[in-house]
Amino acid sequence: PRSALCQAGTALSTTCSYTIQAGEVDTNGIDLAPSVELAGSTWLDVAGNAVTPGFTPPTLTSVLVDATQAVIESVAVTSKTYLDTELISFTVTFDKPVVVAGDPAIEILIGATTRQAICASGSSAIHTCSYTVISGEEDLNGIGVTTPMVLNSGPIKDGGVAVADLSFTLPSNLTSVFVDSKAPTITSVNVPPPGSYKIGDNLDFIINWSEPVTLAGADAAIYLTIGENTEQAICIAGTGETTTCRYTVQALDLDTNGIAHTSPVNLGASTFTDAVGASADLTFTPLATTTVFVDGVVPEIDSVTIVDDTYQAGQNLDFTVNFSESVVITAATSYLAITI
Repeated sequence: PRSALCQAGTALSTTCSYTIQAGEVDTNGIDLAPSVELAGSTWLDVAGNAVTPGFTPPTLTSVLVDATQAVIESVAVTSKTYLDTELISFTVTFDKPVVVAGDPAIEILIGATTRQAICASGSSAIHTCSYTVISGEEDLNGIGVTTPMVLNSGPIKDGGVAVADLSFTLPSNLTSVFVDSKAPTITSVNVPPPGSYKIGDNLDFIINWSEPVTLAGADAAIYLTIGENTEQAICIAGTGETTTCRYTVQALDLDTNGIAHTSPVNLGASTFTDAVGASADLTFTPLATTTVFVDGVVPEIDSVTIVDDTYQAGQNLDFTVNFSESVVITAATSYLAITI
């Protein structure tokens, strides 16, 4: 039982008040005794007649009391890998409706950086607190969460009066909540070894990635300059920490000063992505290829000459074979067939 103390004075009515105390609760409607407890006080009219203290109580089934502090029943987040610009959203469920205003938040740890999932304003038992992943963030071991929530400049109140208890039990699945907004990058490109490459030889450029990537498509390429022509070292589709981009020397290809190559890798209609779908950064620092030569020009015999004369016994018929370019003859076993 509680006492609603009545005001003293002379009037056609008086107010009897009780101040709700923290922790009090009555969800079925309060009860009111059908008689005033005078407790030493006198209620008289101006003629001195005592007021009859009994009365018929009003219907009080809708007069409820809830002075308990609102508490967080649960905080939930979806297990997945969150990419650049995606929302990491926490569903915060209180045991009763609360009013959220301003910018209260759940603090989260992404890698070594603390971020805040800001809670949306509203009045209900369930609220959403979200953080937008920014480019370059990465946490592949599972994010961290700090309890309790932080109010910042925004209160969370029960009915706009009592401040809620902001402590909570951490979600059990944080080790499977990942962040990966860091694009795979090219750490280096291995160029073909120095030398001269002939028809049918492969010029292989090996791309080394910061993490495994998957190439889907058949037209990604590193552009090459061979002589005055632009060619493409086509990248071979697959998954791994390296990608081979290959050009096979064709007939008539010629570069005696060293080939050149350009950055970035040209995608065409292909895609380079990591395990969670983040697109790779295709820029790289080109390396010197001034000692990588190409000779796809087939040497030809331009002419065969001999001095016109009448040759006697013991003299040599010396034929001069003239080539379109220098030729290495490995052994003195080849010959010209002549008919005398």
